[in-house]
Amino acid sequence: MNLYNKYTKGLLILLLTTLIVFSLICYSFNYKIKKINTQAKEQNINANALPIIEDNSKYIEEQTKIWIDRREKDLPCYGLLEKDKVIMSDWMTKLNVKSPEIYYYDYHDNFNLEKFKEILNQNPQKLIIKITHLQSNYGIILIKTGHRDQKYIENLYKQILHKFNSCFVCNHDKSIPPTNKQIRMGKKPSYYKLYETVKPGIVIQEFFNSYKVENSKAPIELKISVFGGYIINVQGITIFDNIEGKRYQQVMDFARDVSAKLGSTLVRVDVFVKTKDNPYIPYLNEISLSPNGGLKKNPLLAEIQDGYGRSIS
Repeated sequence: MNLYNKYTKGLLILLLTTLIVFSLICYSFNYKIKKINTQAKEQNINANALPIIEDNSKYIEEQTKIWIDRREKDLPCYGLLEKDKVIMSDWMTKLNVKSPEIYYYDYHDNFNLEKFKEILNQNPQKLIIKITHLQSNYGIILIKTGHRDQKYIENLYKQILHKFNSCFVCNHDKSIPPTNKQIRMGKKPSYYKLYETVKPGIVIQEFFNSYKVENSKAPIELKISVFGGYIINVQGITIFDNIEGKRYQQVMDFARDVSAKLGSTLVRVDVFVKTKDNPYIPYLNEISLSPNGGLKKNPLLAEIQDGYGRSIS
């Protein structure tokens, strides 16, 4: 009995110690983000930026309803910058935003086999194709390095045409997407109505390699949420990483700069980085104006006010 009590007591002490250490690490992580924000300046928010939606459980759904309404009224719609990768590529190119090299972007009706061959012949390195109206990995096609024979190119082109004709894929707030029957009945419109306004297109860009060894792993992507100039969340950095150091400073500054260019209320800036770089040099992959989960409950927001002067913590 005494042995059992000693074992139980020892286990409880170990669990308590682990919890305390983990809590201290989390506190340190939040403290470091807060320290990064000490030099932040409040941004001017674009008048067309979307309002804050406090229902985090349906952040994307509620925001998309506003986008749909704006599109139907021919009002400025931030949603298309996020949903339409042709527009995003054009924005990144014209504003000279640092990103993986973009070799081509256009809509499907301007794209043909001869143009595709020309791009591949000019760029023999590994490439990535993004079909612009599809989300996540559904619209991604990888092009191998080196010589590509006629059959390989034609097969790739057929894949692209097939994806042009594919239905959109949309994962909203981790809930269940509508069935075809529900779409026909007009149910869950925030899942697809905005996508119906997105013309299928294509972006061809370099394959970004974060590592020294070719083909070793997928690129390292850091996802930084910015609220009115303040960093409020960082994904892709574990709580054991030191984000306070110089290695991450350029990434944080870059995310703020993208937010300022957009004049957005809330934006998630997704950047690729290379392991060999210290400090990290950020390369913009994409932005999200409706990050899953919205603002969530974040202790760093306690001192930040939204555009209406309300606390959003």
